Amino acid sequence: MRFKENDRVLMGGLMVLSSLLYVLNLGSTGLWEKHEALYAEVAREMLVDGHWIIPHLDGTIYIEKPPLYFWMVALCSIPVGDVNEFTARLPAALCAMGTVMVTFLLGRKLFNTRVAFMGALILATCLLFMVYGRSVRLDTTFTFFISSALLAFYSGYTSDRKTYYFLSFWFLTALAVLTKGLFALFLVMPPITLYLFLNNDLKILIERRFLFGGSAFVLTITAWLLPAYVWDEGDYIRQFILVNSGLRYALPLAESKH
Repeated sequence: MRFKENDRVLMGGLMVLSSLLYVLNLGSTGLWEKHEALYAEVAREMLVDGHWIIPHLDGTIYIEKPPLYFWMVALCSIPVGDVNEFTARLPAALCAMGTVMVTFLLGRKLFNTRVAFMGALILATCLLFMVYGRSVRLDTTFTFFISSALLAFYSGYTSDRKTYYFLSFWFLTALAVLTKGLFALFLVMPPITLYLFLNNDLKILIERRFLFGGSAFVLTITAWLLPAYVWDEGDYIRQFILVNSGLRYALPLAESKH
């Protein structure tokens, strides 16, 4: 992707603005919301107690969320030796900044530089997005991976369907799954399928290059699932899939009909 001088200036301006909005004084306030304290504690136990494969909370297995955000917090906390307010929020802040840049890049591809800049600027200054970007929450990280995956797919689709873009799409989708669960697939596949349907090009979904890219998804997920399966003889994985696939809501509903 080639950038003109004006594009680079605008991107630099967005980066500076985003840094001020999301990183400045990031650790100046205590963990004030229940999710902040909970997620920070899961990451702290990962760092201090060595629970890197399977997240723990208060010494017991934590199955509500996949481990990626906790990994990010724990890695950011290694230099200081423990999780604090700044390191717990830093991944969310960086991903918020990344989402602003992805919005600019996607807007530039879909429309033009002016529209891309305005869209990114509106997102960067959106109050709720700023609140989440400065909190120990998974939402901006999840949004970053989903947005980046869609950008990667569109880039591949509009540039002779280059394989590395599709590999990037599947890899980023896998990271989204490792952030908030299997629901990520329902946020990337339906819009892509609808877009291809409207363009009368659904055949791309069964093309070799797109399907080969799926190997990045499988390998990324397996790199975590396999050690987790071995560690707990499959019990954790079964519970995790049940909790994160929607089955925990479907099963009680099915039982109530009998």
